[in-house]
Amino acid sequence: SHIHFSQFSKHVGLIVVVVLVPIFIFLMMHHPKTKAYMLQIIKGIRRKADAGIMGRLYFVSFVIIMNLVFQDSTIPNLVSGYIFGLGEGVVLTSVGCSLSGIISFYLSKYIFKDEVNQMIQGYPALKQLQESEDDFADMDWFELVALSRLPPIYPYHMISYFWGTTKVNPLMYVTASFLGSLPSVTLETYIGSSMTNLEDFGSSHKKPYHIIVIIVISILVSIGIGYKAESIIKDHKRLKQTSPSPLPKQT
Repeated sequence: SHIHFSQFSKHVGLIVVVVLVPIFIFLMMHHPKTKAYMLQIIKGIRRKADAGIMGRLYFVSFVIIMNLVFQDSTIPNLVSGYIFGLGEGVVLTSVGCSLSGIISFYLSKYIFKDEVNQMIQGYPALKQLQESEDDFADMDWFELVALSRLPPIYPYHMISYFWGTTKVNPLMYVTASFLGSLPSVTLETYIGSSMTNLEDFGSSHKKPYHIIVIIVISILVSIGIGYKAESIIKDHKRLKQTSPSPLPKQT
């Protein structure tokens, strides 16, 4: 079939943004020169941290760029803990992640919706959620979005792209995303706050116990998400089947 050039360009744009750029950045981030440059940026953020509100805005911008372009939230979490401490670091990183999540949400809703929907066709569970979304109550949306943010191993913005194709209320999405991502943000920010040497930031999140915790949490929450989604869908189907049919209108 003939593909219009604008549709083709949309597909290319989505592939570049979602797949190729993160892969390229991942490879680039492991280059010694890139690591050295990243250390210089972090040192610059540390110096700007003494500039009050402007220093905080500078760091939040760093979080947004790292999330959207580099598809990496671990480094910002570690850096925030190292520079700002646990409490303030969690707040600043959560704000940055929320803002970048909003950007991804609306990119999917208004620019890449058709392309993301095509990608979802290969995932029956996500497709089933979309097909049942008209029956979801506000609490159902909140629980599903919050649960999807809990596993540290889930790609934050791929999840944001999915929710952008649904009918979830934007305010509900932002609130549930913020609260659902707090545990993983807090864990990595705490690790950053315990660092004593800036040179350790690149390897601190690769310690065996950290990887084990992340895998276990992700597996458990993934099971919980599947169970919760299936439970919601079955409950609504059962209510539809048992609800009385409307009476025919009297003429």
